[in-house]
Amino acid sequence: MSKTFDDTIVEEFCLLDKNNFHVNLSGHRLFLCGGPIDATAAYPVSFRDRLYTYTATKASSLHDSFVLAEHFKDYFKKNTYTDLLAFEDDIASLSTLVIIFLESPGALVELGMFCNKPGFYKKLIIIAPQKKVQEEDSFIFLGPLEYIKKKDSTSVAIFP
Repeated sequence: MSKTFDDTIVEEFCLLDKNNFHVNLSGHRLFLCGGPIDATAAYPVSFRDRLYTYTATKASSLHDSFVLAEHFKDYFKKNTYTDLLAFEDDIASLSTLVIIFLESPGALVELGMFCNKPGFYKKLIIIAPQKKVQEEDSFIFLGPLEYIKKKDSTSVAIFP
């Protein structure tokens, strides 16, 4: 009986020495969530916009590592993904970091989604406005932000 192509492939892979292979993690992907970005605006329209615009000219290697959800709108129009939550989960899984600027309704949804995923706690950086965080009785402060800070104290940053 002759071997199938699949059998031959499996046989060849079994002969490989795994010590000869190395994982290259040099390419970082930073999933950037938050307020709007408008390159045509005279002033940044959000803190996320300020970071994105600044890095475009001052830190191009950092800028090139950003992944914006807006760049994937066609995935939904062409039915590549029919479930936004599955898409977000896949993007976060492939990202080195998930950076959430709490400055838009969408960012609050992102926070809610990622704070329930223990596998992402070490990947999260949440940047929250000081004014909102100082309202200590807010649900966001008492709920998700405190919960994530308890899991990893470096995951929450406050900006004025």
